[in-house]
Amino acid sequence: MVLSHSRKAYSEAVWHQNTESFIRVLENAFRYFGGVPRTLVTDNLKAAVLKADWYDPELNPKLEAFARHYGTSILPTRVHTPRHNGKVERGIGYVKDNGLKGRVFDSLADQNGHLLDWETHVADQRIHGTTRRQVGALFLSAERDALLPLPNSLFPCFNEGRRSVHRDGFVEVDKAYYEVPEEYVTRTVWVRWRWDHRLVRVFNTRRDAVHHVGQRIQHHGILIDGNARFLSNLQDIAFDIQTKARVTLQGI
Repeated sequence: MVLSHSRKAYSEAVWHQNTESFIRVLENAFRYFGGVPRTLVTDNLKAAVLKADWYDPELNPKLEAFARHYGTSILPTRVHTPRHNGKVERGIGYVKDNGLKGRVFDSLADQNGHLLDWETHVADQRIHGTTRRQVGALFLSAERDALLPLPNSLFPCFNEGRRSVHRDGFVEVDKAYYEVPEEYVTRTVWVRWRWDHRLVRVFNTRRDAVHHVGQRIQHHGILIDGNARFLSNLQDIAFDIQTKARVTLQGI
């Protein structure tokens, strides 16, 4: 990530270019800068953009939720137009030619440790060819205070995907079963489940919420010793869908 005004950057290597890795790198960059840019201009990588369009791109819904969490806006560039994100493209070239060229690392952690040190002691200290200012000093004097404040919490991780509603009115999530309103029987819905907040949300295909399953439910399924099982007509119970072992029920 490269900040537009000062050209201060954050570099991190990852194993996979998926949505989860992309979000975590953005989040790490925000923490490194100490704030959130008001607008993010991204490439049309599949981890971020489901359908590229200059006027109305379709973003990955998880990335949209991430942007809402941090109060920022995401604007993908026009397809096959790298000049629209030229500051980042040139920054990548600078990292490759100056920060990484000729170096071999024992692990990904070693590489990222080197990149963090290089950004601070080399990249931030240079006089940028366009601004004619020292990158780190310009960031501190003119850009840092313009960033949005960081929220109190990190973006909560979640998984999501399409599910078909069975004829009995349940959808399957990680070998557990959750009831939805009867009008959605045999239809396809969008399910989002969060590991840290013990919450499953079921949406229609437009992702308008049609049902919420939280800590207080009447019907739910749990996975006990590897076997999916229904529990019905239970009131005031807590459930945890994170574990794939035995689930303990506790009163709320």
